[in-house]
Amino acid sequence: MTNEHQKEDGRTPDLVERLRTVTAMINMGEKVSLIYEVGLIETAATEIERLRAKLAEAEKDMAGVYVWLREPDWSEEFSLSDWLRRKPSPASFRAAAEWVEKNR
Repeated sequence: MTNEHQKEDGRTPDLVERLRTVTAMINMGEKVSLIYEVGLIETAATEIERLRAKLAEAEKDMAGVYVWLREPDWSEEFSLSDWLRRKPSPASFRAAAEWVEKNR
């Protein structure tokens, strides 16, 4: 566009330059906004992975509690203190872990 057309439209070279500057600033703002959003997405993805790891850890703890609190063997004489002090069997851990995996 020539200067004559700009003058006919009422636009001066100074105004055209300001419009170009504002347009460039808007475009830069959009780029900055996109960069910020990408950063938020990456942060959220990292947080999701951290929470998944915590969930897996909690599920392991849950399985251990299940094994410890399992129902006593009623076929023998029941003793609450023995039941609370007993050590869980490795088979119980496997069964609890399989149950957790199956019910995910």
